[in-house]
Formats: sequence, structure tokens, C-alpha cells
Amino acid sequence: MDAAWRAQSAKHWIEQMPLPSGSVTIPPSLGEWIAWFSETTYFSATVHISPTTLRLLLCHLQTQVFQLRSTMGTVAGRGSTSKGPQHMSIVLLSVQVQTVQELLHKWYELAKVQPKETATLATASNMMLYHLIILNMIVSFPEIERLARSDRNSEGASRKPLHTKHAYHLENPRQIYFHCGQVLRHIRSVPEHARPSWWAGAVYRVALITWANGIVCADGDDAQNRRNMNTQTKVALDMLTPDHASIVSYLNNEAVIPIYGDLNGAKVPLDNPVGILQHFARFLHTDIMTKFTFGVQRKLLTMARRWESGTTQNLSFAI
Repeated sequence: MDAAWRAQSAKHWIEQMPLPSGSVTIPPSLGEWIAWFSETTYFSATVHISPTTLRLLLCHLQTQVFQLRSTMGTVAGRGSTSKGPQHMSIVLLSVQVQTVQELLHKWYELAKVQPKETATLATASNMMLYHLIILNMIVSFPEIERLARSDRNSEGASRKPLHTKHAYHLENPRQIYFHCGQVLRHIRSVPEHARPSWWAGAVYRVALITWANGIVCADGDDAQNRRNMNTQTKVALDMLTPDHASIVSYLNNEAVIPIYGDLNGAKVPLDNPVGILQHFARFLHTDIMTKFTFGVQRKLLTMARRWESGTTQNLSFAI
């Protein structure tokens, strides 16, 4: 049935559809899958769902996240002089946020119980999308792009960019770094020739989020912790699985320094915004370069140059 979803023509679709033997069994519709998913509280290891069905459930969750982000923008920009209605809106929004977060966690638990032997390249793509949707929940990407388009010396960029955060206490720098790193980990797990066509777009989004998170955290508690740390324990967030002890310690706010791993084995610190942009430009430099990948790479390099006060000689990577 999954092959039928990926059919490129009507003839191919007919060829991939299973032939009926006796009575015809109609598979559940998307609405039935969503109802089952929403009503189920526990997923056992005997529950087998195809990667395509998991992808469709993710599309449903992304729709909810999109609507939630729109509501956040409406509430934040209302500017009501009456604190009563504004407070009520925030309370209701917090409940909606918690509901969507629980559904996303439920999807992740469902994906985890699927047999590893049935894992495909689509499974890795699903996990990339899952972490990207989580990031959509906890950051405002349009605000980050606005900051990226600004001049480093402009009034909006010369001070700590609090506007890259959004209200309702959803910001969590460690969670942001973690999910960005996991997107990179899953991209690396797929051979270059088999990666989804949008993988460079995922790298671009993760690059800007990591960059903005580094700016926001420059004077925050994490930066102070790094300066006060006696330990030099580091965790490569894009190299380890979520259940690894080092990542668990990092997410539990223990004294661990987050880093990314470069292609040449070097460690990439996350407190150097320009260095982060250069790292992601290197990440995009593969043996199979499409116009889209090349365009994203050039955009990141151009942005790195602009945020280096217009100088290009200090860039460690250029094409």
C-alpha cells in the first residue's frame, strides 16, 4: 500500500494496488487513523503502522501546530488594555500548547515501537519532520528570518534580540539545540543520493534557528554556566541518540557543554554565531550538489559575511 502512495502515474498506482482475493478489505481512511491515534493512550509493540501512515499523522499534527502558531501571533499582537481577557487568552493558549505537545510525544512513542527491521529511508525522513515540527512549536521562524535579514549594526540587532523569543514561556534553549541536532543526525543517517529533495531546506531552517538561539543565549544562564564550569564535558547533539546518557544529562540541565560535530571530526561550539553559519555551509557541501542546495549554501555564506562586519577574509570556508 505504501508503494501506491508514491506512484508517479495512474498506471503505476494500479500496478501497486493489492489485488483482492475474495472479499475486498478497505484500508482505514486518514480520518479513521487520526481518530484512532487521538483516542489511543498506549501503544504496544504489536501495533504496526507503515511509514506513510506515520507521515500522514505528522501532517495532521503540523496543521495543528500551524494553527497554534497563528493563535500565538494573534494573542501576542492584540495589545489589549484589559488584562483580564488577555490573561484568559494566554491560559487557554497554554492548554492548547500542552495538548499539541502531548500529541507530538504520543506520535514519537508510536514511531519508537515500530519494528526496526521495517525501518526505511522514509522512517528517517519522518523523524526529521518530527523534530522540525517540534521546533515550529518552540520558536518563531518568521521572527528569526527577520533578524537574519537585518544588519548586525542596526538598532534591532545591536542588542540582545529578545524578539526572537515568543511569549508563554515556551522558549527552552537546550530543547532547541537538541532538536536541531537530531535533525542533522537523521540527515546524516541517509545516503546523499537517497535524501529527500527538501533536506537542504531543513538544514537552512536548523542553521538559522541554531544561529539565533546562540545569539539569544549569549548573555543568558547557559553562557554564564559555560564561563563558570570547571568541567569540560561536551555532548555532540547531532551525533548521539536521544536516550544517550550524555544527552539525557544535558536536557536535565546538568553542567554539559553542547556542541555539533563537523564533517572532519572537529567540534563546533554553539556560542559562535558566525562559526555556526560556516559549519552549516560546510554541511551542505556534498558530492551531489543541486541548484537548491547550492543556493542555500550561498545564502548562509552571504549571511556569515554580513554578520562578520562585511569582511570575507576571516571566513574559513568559501566557494
